Amino acid sequence: MTKEKFKMNDEVWFIYSTVNLRSNICCPCCDGRGTVRSGITKCRTMCPVCSGKANVTSYEKKWQVADSHRTAKISSISKKIFEDETGEEMSILYDTSYFETYRYGFSDESDWVGIGKGLKEDEIFRTLEEAQLECNKRNNENF
Repeated sequence: MTKEKFKMNDEVWFIYSTVNLRSNICCPCCDGRGTVRSGITKCRTMCPVCSGKANVTSYEKKWQVADSHRTAKISSISKKIFEDETGEEMSILYDTSYFETYRYGFSDESDWVGIGKGLKEDEIFRTLEEAQLECNKRNNENF
């Protein structure tokens, strides 16, 4: 049986990620031409990566501490079973007293998502310093 790292009403800091628009870059598949040559017929067809636009949008995932001015309290603990390529894995998820919504996406169809709910143990920390160190580590891995 998996043991919880945190208990109800523990005061914690947690981190979350956002996805930010980084830039438009030349499509690596068609080298900015918008078309690719078929290997069999040698005919040019629309690039499947950029859909003929010649460039693709690059995104950056950024981790940050939810609120560096206050802690959150663990308000519920649940165990979920997820299945990945290696088989079943049990995960403990935590909800906190902190809840905030932010816009996720870059168009009018963007979804609003909440933070502070369904957190995994590797996203929750006992101190602000530990949370910030983990953000720095994850952000450096993105480059």
